Amino acid sequence: MSGAGLGVNPRQHRQHWAFYDCGSAAEEGERKVRYGGTLEQWCKIHFPNSNANPVTWEHNLYIDGELLTDLAIPESVTEVNSCSFYNCTSLTSAVFHDGVTTIGSNAFNGCSNLASVMFGSGLKTIDSSAFSDCTGLTEVTIPDGVTELGWWAFDGCTSLQSVVIGDGVELIDHYAFRDCTSLTDVTFGERVREIGGNAFSGCTGFKTLEVNVETIGMSAFQDCTGLVELILGEGVKSIEAFAFENCTALQDVYCYATTKPSLSLGINPFEDLPDDATLHVPCALLDSYLSWGTFGNVVGIVPVLKVEANDPSMGEVIIEQEADCDQPAIIRAMANEGYTFVQWNDGNTDNPRTVEVTEDMTLTAEFAPKGTGINSAEQQLVVTSGQGCIRVQGASGMVVSVYNTQGLRLYQGVTEEVTTITVPSAGLYVVAVGEDLVKVIVK
Repeated sequence: MSGAGLGVNPRQHRQHWAFYDCGSAAEEGERKVRYGGTLEQWCKIHFPNSNANPVTWEHNLYIDGELLTDLAIPESVTEVNSCSFYNCTSLTSAVFHDGVTTIGSNAFNGCSNLASVMFGSGLKTIDSSAFSDCTGLTEVTIPDGVTELGWWAFDGCTSLQSVVIGDGVELIDHYAFRDCTSLTDVTFGERVREIGGNAFSGCTGFKTLEVNVETIGMSAFQDCTGLVELILGEGVKSIEAFAFENCTALQDVYCYATTKPSLSLGINPFEDLPDDATLHVPCALLDSYLSWGTFGNVVGIVPVLKVEANDPSMGEVIIEQEADCDQPAIIRAMANEGYTFVQWNDGNTDNPRTVEVTEDMTLTAEFAPKGTGINSAEQQLVVTSGQGCIRVQGASGMVVSVYNTQGLRLYQGVTEEVTTITVPSAGLYVVAVGEDLVKVIVK
């Protein structure tokens, strides 16, 4: 049956499939396309689809007798046309000057030996499937000028390990990095607001992943079977169905959003997780997340409290009680022999001190040498050690307590001018006299 009989323009049909399956007619040996024009002229050819490009079937492109391996886009070319280098397996590198604004759909699809690409600062669009199945690529940096990252842009780039997405990209479109099985590190630009459906599905190399975008699309990270830890930032507002389905190694999900993200269609995005997977959420929202029933545990995220001494040679700070959603932290400053605790860096003088941890904070204990204190007791107090004992001087009438390093109180009493306290064995002890804490070693 003729093309005309099918209502198809035979001339147009031949144009679209001009070199279809040319490989079957190739002579034995290297399959090649010899182009007698310049690289600039080749880049300006418009192929309506991949079948119209003979390189699709022959793989090796010769420009003016030279095999094309290291591609540098000519300065006069501002747009790399669709399918220009489809299946060109002779390519090993590609450099785009700053004047290139667009890389068309399927432009480098199937260039399996393409190991490196260097984009120019003027690039704005990477169209659909532009680098699909470029299985030799190991890293990609998307410039800040790129605003459009199309469907399947880097789909199936199985050697790709690191991706940096510039600050111009707002949408990572569907399937953009699907089945990039070696991908372990992704840096999202500040303006990325949405990750499209299946954008990273099948990326089995992820171990830890941090995502802070408004919308995580349907099946966006489905089948990421190596993912162990997921961190969802404060900006996450919506998680669509099956977004993290079948992430079978996922143990910990940290969700820092202060408003619980919505779930599209009410479908839980975390299906097929391990039975002991733990969801960590802000304490204030703990009850509301219990409806995400996929997790074996739902626990509160407590802000980080760091404690330190202004001079470690003078003393140290210990956390006697860690804060959680139901209790505050208790911290204690302990001065070394010959030094005294003065105050905390925020002016508080309580010691031990109870701290409500509502945000990440650092508290510093300020110590000073004895004799530089603000009252007479600090100026006169002296704690020393003897054989099997501790001596306290200059604190007559004050309560003195002695603790071991496990915090067990071994002695408490009212001091005399000189008080000698026997201890059970040699070692490190903490002596508390009023607000002073002193560490002393007994031999």
